[in-house]
Amino acid sequence: MPGLYELISLSALLPEIILAVGACAVLLLGQVERENWRRYSPGLVLLTLFAAIAVVIIRARMGLDVDADGHSLSGSGLFLGSLASFGRVSTLFLGVILTFVAWMQPQPNERGEFWSLMLCSLLGVMLTGAANDLLMLFIAIELVSIPTYVLVAISRRNVRALEAGTKYFYLGALAAAITAYGFSLLYGLGGSASLPAVAHNVSAALQSNNPITLGVAATGVVLSLAGLMFKISAVPLHFYVADVYQGAASP
Repeated sequence: MPGLYELISLSALLPEIILAVGACAVLLLGQVERENWRRYSPGLVLLTLFAAIAVVIIRARMGLDVDADGHSLSGSGLFLGSLASFGRVSTLFLGVILTFVAWMQPQPNERGEFWSLMLCSLLGVMLTGAANDLLMLFIAIELVSIPTYVLVAISRRNVRALEAGTKYFYLGALAAAITAYGFSLLYGLGGSASLPAVAHNVSAALQSNNPITLGVAATGVVLSLAGLMFKISAVPLHFYVADVYQGAASP
């Protein structure tokens, strides 16, 4: 069975690579001077998403994400199991829906930035589903979050949108710091960034009779959950949602 941190083939990450290349391509397309070329940006986004969906389905049908012993490929902080496959497919189909919903949303001179940021955020969601260690999980979550800070205010010219984007950015930075501090405590207790090792060792620490070990474990779990609850707008860390929704465009 492959070790936790064995390198996986780049072909296993082909759907994510397609999204990254598509994000760069649509960003460059948005910089061309001809307006009629920039109008093809949403179409290029759809082509990118459908290409990634096709790769995911083909790899699943051929069993390419499973090694010779029947185990899901793991390595480099990623675990390409059933959860990652579900996350990939659902994220890509969600991206198709979002593309149609926001087809006319961006301003003509901001189409490249808008669609590129959306693809980057979707890429972060896909990596979040496959993350198998704390560092990769944190990077993936931030790859989801940071583009959304810009998307809240982009293509909007009113004061409410700018205020919403500013508040969202600063509160998001605070939540990221809280999450990172919580993850650092969990890493210290777990002795590894690997999520299975962290889960096992932190669970044991929470049952420890040592008050210091118990306190550190509880603090790490609480801080980590608090940061993640902010990301999904869960009560009681949902207080920022009203301002952001008021300032952001509907798509």
